[in-house]
Amino acid sequence: MKTFQAWELITPEKADVIRAIIGLAVAEGWTLAEFLDRVKPLFEPPAEDAATLGGGSLEPGD
Repeated sequence: MKTFQAWELITPEKADVIRAIIGLAVAEGWTLAEFLDRVKPLFEPPAEDAATLGGGSLEPGD
């Protein structure tokens, strides 16, 4: 099973998005929880990997 580290998932495009979210968070006065809710999806494993992280199939009976 592969574990994902946040820094492995940051692409230049995602870094730009994170910077924009930080700027918006400061301007809007978001709490840390609000900020993290918006940034967390950027660090989710890719969909094709997420389905296999449990090691099983999504099919019934497997």
